[in-house]
Amino acid sequence: QGSYCKIVTADKPFILSVNLKTLIDSNILPEYFVRVHRSHLVNTEHIEGIEEGYVWIHHQKIPVSRTYLQELRQKMKIF
Repeated sequence: QGSYCKIVTADKPFILSVNLKTLIDSNILPEYFVRVHRSHLVNTEHIEGIEEGYVWIHHQKIPVSRTYLQELRQKMKIF
């Protein structure tokens, strides 16, 4: 199996044949995207809520790891 990313939008999901690190390193993502977990990248403009270890986007609970918590706080201007 090759590497891929599943992109979930409000309309429908998409599959890209590239891994998450390559996508992030490509610098094509707008500044409001932030990695929150080794397997998840989120659009900060769609975050509905933040709780211990998770963010909520469109009623979906997405994990936030300690590794990426500081970057999320900086993007959201939460200190």
